[in-house]
Amino acid sequence: AFFFVGWKAFFRMGLGLLASLEDQLSGMNTEQISRFLFQCKRLIEAPAVGSQEERCFVSKALSTLLRFKVPQDHLEELQRSFRIQRWETLLQQSSGPRNDPPPCPGIKRSASGSSLVLDTKGLSSENRPPWRLACAGVSAAEVPAGGDPLVLPVAALKGWKVDLEEFDEQTQRDANWLRTRVAQVEKELSRLLRETEAIRTDAAMSDLERKECQEFKGAMMDACQAAVATSPAAQVGEVDEGRPKPRVQGNDAVVLQCLEKLSRIQSTISDKSPHWKAAEQEAGPVSAKIEEQRELKARAMSQLVEFLELRTDERRVRLEAGLQEVLPTPCGSPRGSPRGSSPHTNWTNAGGEPRGSEQS
Repeated sequence: AFFFVGWKAFFRMGLGLLASLEDQLSGMNTEQISRFLFQCKRLIEAPAVGSQEERCFVSKALSTLLRFKVPQDHLEELQRSFRIQRWETLLQQSSGPRNDPPPCPGIKRSASGSSLVLDTKGLSSENRPPWRLACAGVSAAEVPAGGDPLVLPVAALKGWKVDLEEFDEQTQRDANWLRTRVAQVEKELSRLLRETEAIRTDAAMSDLERKECQEFKGAMMDACQAAVATSPAAQVGEVDEGRPKPRVQGNDAVVLQCLEKLSRIQSTISDKSPHWKAAEQEAGPVSAKIEEQRELKARAMSQLVEFLELRTDERRVRLEAGLQEVLPTPCGSPRGSPRGSSPHTNWTNAGGEPRGSEQS
């Protein structure tokens, strides 16, 4: 699978393996999952080598494990996010004491403590999990083999850190202002709801009472129609075994009872209609104002969310600019930064050769 689809096969098979072990892994933490997956090869009972069962087993296993698609752009985005996270961690810990441990594998402090030695692979992979490093006796400060380490002056890293902190402070100030707007609108909405509670309650009760009366009136009208249709007086003229039915004297009691109830409910509706109408007219402007405040609150919250999303994207762009200014291109020259000339570009390699943009 690796020779056919490349590195994607590892991610696809990894997803398939995790999905097949979902029931066992769901109750574990990260450390337990790491240990379990390291030992899970012992839990698989494969058929004998070279047998027909083995060929079927392998074919079925590959089909199962490769059932997940992993787009290349998704892998590239994950890699960029990981590199930016590593870079930000490096910036945040650049101002720590000289005897502090390095922030992540692939980075170590120079003997003088004035710079950090970075292996570019330290920004690309986690290597092994912490528990395996501890078992192997490997220090977190150990620089992974390979690559051309870069010497990053601590002073330059602090400059990037200051720029990032200033950006975060401005973001926090603007976000606090937007949150204050949301709080003010929320406060006004709460005051309006509290002051108009009696009006809204009366309007709601009036509307409920009106609907109940109308429903009762409709039910009585249906009952009257049914009573009239089944009344003996309505059956005069019908033929029973060839002879007309005799006319029934007097009014039908059921019909009279239905008409009386219908008259009473109609009278109730007529008496209460002015109050219902007044309550509806009084609650109309109140409801409109409440709805206006709710829409204003929704817009203020939407502005806050959009602002934070934009600032998060801009912050990521700034981190990417700093990272690209540090890392060399495949041909060995550093990449330019959107920020233009920067005081934080005097990078050198382990041999002391400058890597700044002025050398490109």
